Amino acid sequence: MDRATLPSTSSLEESVGSAIRELRQRHGLTLAQVSEQANISRGMLSKIETGQTSAGMDTLARIARTLGVSMA
Repeated sequence: MDRATLPSTSSLEESVGSAIRELRQRHGLTLAQVSEQANISRGMLSKIETGQTSAGMDTLARIARTLGVSMA
């Protein structure tokens, strides 16, 4: 597969962030509630949700656990 057919990093980050935001809102949780339970800062969670930064697997696992979903 050449570079032109691979998804860009920013679109992947935006997709992951959008999914996290949607799940958080669907559960009726605030940024503060999820960040506290996942043990990350509100600012970091906000940046993840807006696709401004990528999150490591450990961070994503903690967010997923907090939201009651699998990593998939």
